[in-house]
Amino acid sequence: MTILLQLVAAVGWRGLIAGVVGAALSAVAAYPAGRLVERAVCKERIVRRLAEVELQNQETRNARIQEALDARRTVRHGNASAADGGLPDDGFRRD
Repeated sequence: MTILLQLVAAVGWRGLIAGVVGAALSAVAAYPAGRLVERAVCKERIVRRLAEVELQNQETRNARIQEALDARRTVRHGNASAADGGLPDDGFRRD
């Protein structure tokens, strides 16, 4: 309490009120800026995670396609037959 009284005595009650008002105004101005920065950070994290998931899905699809192409090449060159399981199920029906 004595520190507060010394501060009031040093700057006066008008100075103390001006300091409180200035601190309040700076807090009010900083709050939207902080929210804007936090929103941008969250958006960047979400976009990065979505890109990672899409990359994993693309790599999985590419691996399945490559596996099917390798099996077709193997069957085409006579090293294995389709009856021996040379063609994996790649999701397309061939009736």
